[in-house]
Amino acid sequence: MERFNFRKYEMLLIFAAMAGFTMSCKRADVCTKEIVVCCYGADVKKTIPETLGGIEKQLKKNYPEYKVEICFTSDHIIKYLKETSNYTVKNMDQTLNEAAESGIEEVIVQPIYFLNGVVLESVVQNVMTYKSKFKKLQVADYLLASNKDFEDVADVVIKRTSEYACPDTAICIAGHGTSADTNSEYLKFQEVIRRRGQGLYYVGTVETTPSVDDLIVELKKNSNIKNVVIIPLMIDGGSHIMHDIAGDDEDSWKSKFLSKGYNVKCINEGLGIHDEIQKIFVRHTKEVM
Repeated sequence: MERFNFRKYEMLLIFAAMAGFTMSCKRADVCTKEIVVCCYGADVKKTIPETLGGIEKQLKKNYPEYKVEICFTSDHIIKYLKETSNYTVKNMDQTLNEAAESGIEEVIVQPIYFLNGVVLESVVQNVMTYKSKFKKLQVADYLLASNKDFEDVADVVIKRTSEYACPDTAICIAGHGTSADTNSEYLKFQEVIRRRGQGLYYVGTVETTPSVDDLIVELKKNSNIKNVVIIPLMIDGGSHIMHDIAGDDEDSWKSKFLSKGYNVKCINEGLGIHDEIQKIFVRHTKEVM
């Protein structure tokens, strides 16, 4: 009769334990949660890593148990980036379908929008059609969703423009604008930033009202103003900043202020580059977990 080999038995137990540990680790590494960073789109490739990419990195850092994906809702911008920059990004339908097919059970959609306008309302309606595909599907708040958000964003703009806060300089803040009733929130933002900051702040929009022409009318009421500093109230901005705000065409904000005799400086960056803005989205994501 063969003698029982305790050493061999011991090694088998060790290998079995190691195999079990490895298998359990692989199972634990299977990600079933996803955060979808969703925006209309950014049409200038070089700005994406600092703005949307910065938000993506903050979310990954704070919520490592979640997979994080960026998607655009504008098929036009997706096509434009592919054709001009060979940059590939998915739309919302592709992102949610792939999440469901890969075994994702919980999804948080984090909209990268300033206000709840017409476009975002349409996005949310579309997202909710996927509710049956997941155990949990939540849409977090956009940027300016509460009074605290207004104050936090105003503080970022104040900090960025503090060197220009003087009696002869108007700090003109250029938002996008929306046809929805929430367009009035731009005037609320003006009230908040004037209350918290020391500069001469004026808020307008690129697409709606108050327009740049409306701001010029207001500036003319103060004869001390000789200089204009323009800062976008946009998370990325892209071509809106390059063309509509700081472009050389006669209808850009810069050109219109120059034509009225003002000295003009443009801050050509989206607010999404700032940690403070990125962390607002991180907080909104946490609120629906």
